[in-house]
Amino acid sequence: MIVATESGPGSAARRPAVLTGPLLLFLLAVGTAVGLAVRSRYPSPDLPGTVRLLADGDLDGAERARQLARVVALAAGAEATADRWAGLLAAIALGDREAHAKFRSDLGGDRPQLPEPAARELLHLGDPMLGNVLAAMVAEATDPALARQKWSQVAAQARLTAHAFARELAAAALPR
Repeated sequence: MIVATESGPGSAARRPAVLTGPLLLFLLAVGTAVGLAVRSRYPSPDLPGTVRLLADGDLDGAERARQLARVVALAAGAEATADRWAGLLAAIALGDREAHAKFRSDLGGDRPQLPEPAARELLHLGDPMLGNVLAAMVAEATDPALARQKWSQVAAQARLTAHAFARELAAAALPR
């Protein structure tokens, strides 16, 4: 037997809505929290912000290498002397000989333009060895005895921290 059913807008049972207002609000809150967590975990600041982030010394391993590579990339088109020095020192930390040679030639080769003393404060990029590289390069222009002392420190630090490129730079600079 066939039973006739009424089919019309009022007769069908209403299904509950899947995306309700409270659910959408909750999903928005979760998405915002995840987005903020990712942003704080993988920051992308400008060049001065990246230099400050590295200078804090809180980054290690892959995070540090990623930020050093970011400094090299951002400093490639920089006009300021301190920004190009940041790129030069980051290239040394990464062992990037090609980027180092480019920054070195951009800064004037064997007689590089020196950053202002106030601009040198964070250029160590959170690595004491890079601070000594900077001090040695600056001293080469003013005090050869101090430069030799700083390059000796760089050589010792590079041996302890496995910075082969910094060790090569120190070995090349010590006989001068």
